[in-house]
Amino acid sequence: MASPTSQQQQAQHAGLPKRMFRVGAYTVGALLLTHLTRIQFVGVPTLLKSVNAGSTMLQQRFGGAARFLTVQSLMFCVLYAYVGLAHALVDCFFPASRLHHFLERATHRPSVFVTTLAIFVCVGYYILIHPDPVMKGHFEEFGDEFVTYMHLLHAVPAVFVVVEVLFLKHVDLAKLHRSSIKDEIVALAAYGLIYVAWTTFCAYMNNWHWQYPFMQEFDSVAHVAFNVVVFGLIMGLCYCVVHFRDGIHHALSSLQSKAEHLHAERTTAAAQSTVADACSINRLEFTPRRRVRAKATTD
Repeated sequence: MASPTSQQQQAQHAGLPKRMFRVGAYTVGALLLTHLTRIQFVGVPTLLKSVNAGSTMLQQRFGGAARFLTVQSLMFCVLYAYVGLAHALVDCFFPASRLHHFLERATHRPSVFVTTLAIFVCVGYYILIHPDPVMKGHFEEFGDEFVTYMHLLHAVPAVFVVVEVLFLKHVDLAKLHRSSIKDEIVALAAYGLIYVAWTTFCAYMNNWHWQYPFMQEFDSVAHVAFNVVVFGLIMGLCYCVVHFRDGIHHALSSLQSKAEHLHAERTTAAAQSTVADACSINRLEFTPRRRVRAKATTD
């Protein structure tokens, strides 16, 4: 019968294709998000300048691209993807190391924050920004390539985090425990307050020119009301993401435990069957000898 150490090594080798798939998927995701970063900081400005150098969209504003939630969310996603790639690589070659445990925590803890932000940016763009008349004017001004860039920048990060939760992030919740919704909400609320303070300061420095077209018509009360509603929506989305992510992980962990238990039972049964067959063969080998000896003694 195989020792526990050898069984563990066999399980690690059996799971190697799955780990390599995670490495490949994280590599594709990280490179794709990196390309989106290049589009954001190189492709979009180059396109705008080549189409219309006199557009109001090209005016230099205090804060630059850092005023936009899309850009900040994209940066979080890029960093998160590369940490996930590092964890997947370590999981292939050093699954029992301290670095593996550290990276597992480093990818697990911020996942709700990054996922919530990416999904909110995607949904918010298609509800508030894309249908806005000012943005439609920009779409007509800068052409289909600009529209394609906007779709990629807002939709791809959201698709990445959803795919990552469903297919790539399989963690041991018995070690990491489930996320505290309170901690996640506090982190998102703190980030939201910092972002509101930053964008308000940028608007003040830009003669109260806000980063999003629909906000230009808001007065002070409307700005406060809008921020309160957005905070409420983000908190609700965070609650859904925590339960969805931990529910998926718990279900996958349960299925993996059942599969490992079934594999262990089958291995034990096969070993017992092998021992029984060996005993049967030994009986067949020794039985004739015993009969011959018994006959000789009788004679």
